[in-house]
Amino acid sequence: MVEAGPGLRRVQPVDRWVGQPPVSEAVPAETDTVLRGTLAYSQRLGANTTLGNDLLVESGGGSAFLKNDLGLTVKMTERLALKTAYQVRYSTEVPETLKKTDTLFTTNLVLGF
Repeated sequence: MVEAGPGLRRVQPVDRWVGQPPVSEAVPAETDTVLRGTLAYSQRLGANTTLGNDLLVESGGGSAFLKNDLGLTVKMTERLALKTAYQVRYSTEVPETLKKTDTLFTTNLVLGF
């Protein structure tokens, strides 16, 4: 499945602390127009196993965000499944002290109803 189109992104940063003693200072929200696209792929590997990959790309306001989620789902019963996933997130605009790429590995028990 492929989706693409325009969108609106609103970011509300966390208030920052300045001065000594520290005082909370409000940071204004930012709103940008973006182009957003997603690509979803799913492949059955057996009667109970599915491999899926979801890619999200969002670009606008001088920044870009990409997220890729690769997951393996194994159905254990009609309503219960186990899913493991590996996610990579990349953002072009991050504070200097942070990396532009984050990774996340998850294991989930999925209940279908």
